Amino acid sequence: MGLGSEQVLLHHFSNGEQAHLQGKFDTAVGEWRKFFERLLKDIAEDTGRNRVDLKKDATKLTMKDLFLYLEEVGFLDGDEKLAFSSSWGFLSSGAHPGIGNKDQAYLAMVLSLSFGHVALSKFGAWKTHGYKGF
Repeated sequence: MGLGSEQVLLHHFSNGEQAHLQGKFDTAVGEWRKFFERLLKDIAEDTGRNRVDLKKDATKLTMKDLFLYLEEVGFLDGDEKLAFSSSWGFLSSGAHPGIGNKDQAYLAMVLSLSFGHVALSKFGAWKTHGYKGF
């Protein structure tokens, strides 16, 4: 993977799985959200360290600013930014009327894993091309 927080990422995802198995669905959602956030922060921070042309300090971005940053540097296009930020919004918003806690936790796992896979797939090409394109 080549990201600085690989062990932290694995920790959050594994904690989410364990919490889900124990029926601690709110905890599972929180762990999978942390996984998703840390993955995107790692990509932004790695980009910032490897691009001297960038002025913003990626280590100090809020999550809202992180999505804009990833679009500005070229990692996400506009549609991807919307999809990633919407997924994060779902993971962060608490209860969803009409969706039970167990289903919400399952959806959080699917979103974090699916979008995490997209981000990691893009990151490999991004890194190979000097953090400037694919």
